Amino acid sequence: MDFKELDYLITLADEKNISRAAEKLFMAQSSLSHFIRQLESELGTTLFIRTPRGIIPTASGEQFLVHARNMLQEFHIAKNELCELNHLVKGTIQFGISTYRGVYLLPDILRRFHTQYPGISVSITEKTSRQLEYEILNGNLDMALLSLPFTVLKEEDIILRRADEVKLICSPDHPILKIAEKDPKSGIVGIPLSAIGNYTFVFSPPDMALGYTARKLFHDYNIHPIAYPTELSPLLATAVVRSENALAFSSAALSHLAPELIYLPLLPGKHNIELGIVFSQKGATSKACQIFGKYFVE
Repeated sequence: MDFKELDYLITLADEKNISRAAEKLFMAQSSLSHFIRQLESELGTTLFIRTPRGIIPTASGEQFLVHARNMLQEFHIAKNELCELNHLVKGTIQFGISTYRGVYLLPDILRRFHTQYPGISVSITEKTSRQLEYEILNGNLDMALLSLPFTVLKEEDIILRRADEVKLICSPDHPILKIAEKDPKSGIVGIPLSAIGNYTFVFSPPDMALGYTARKLFHDYNIHPIAYPTELSPLLATAVVRSENALAFSSAALSHLAPELIYLPLLPGKHNIELGIVFSQKGATSKACQIFGKYFVE
């Protein structure tokens, strides 16, 4: 059994569906099914139970998966250590980030990183911060950019930090612009949080950083806005704000992707989403990961 086949096994367990796993691995479903049967025959035990909804690891399968993940993790650690002996000429970073942050952070960071380290490839896993926490815990990733607060990791696990300012977005003709005011302490012109309660607001799901932040701010300030009928991802919320008379929260760093919208600070004070770079056990020993992480806080 080689390391590629270990990856097959772990992908099957993660996807819980042969068809999805085969698609992710860029191989035929029949070939993957044959691999499972062959491995189970070789081991003399059943690793997965087939159900109408997919596949579930058996007790034997769960035990074998622990060893498979550990072996693959040790292989990646050894591979990266050898690559770093060659002055970062070759190597791979398994990196996790949410779609929303990847859209506005990765293009510039990847361009600069690959210019300096062309032999280091970055394999990107795109999931929510909550999902990525488990990927880090399971050793499936070297590192990830996560939003706080964490659900399973601890803040002391954070290696590097950055903050993204949260702003209110609206169309140029939205009536809320008429009540913009200057903060007497900072002199910044923005929108009082209390005013948002009179307008339709597009929420993101609570397991996303902007969705969590919106609910916390409204709870803390006892604000009850008119909720848009459905929860949307931050990118789709931006699209709705473009076309309808609605408000949403967005990152200030995303303003270049929707320059036709108005990005306004929230008053009083300044409101940020705290982000942290977190390493897994294998990522923590990687010089390439440490260098890549610094690009997010420059």
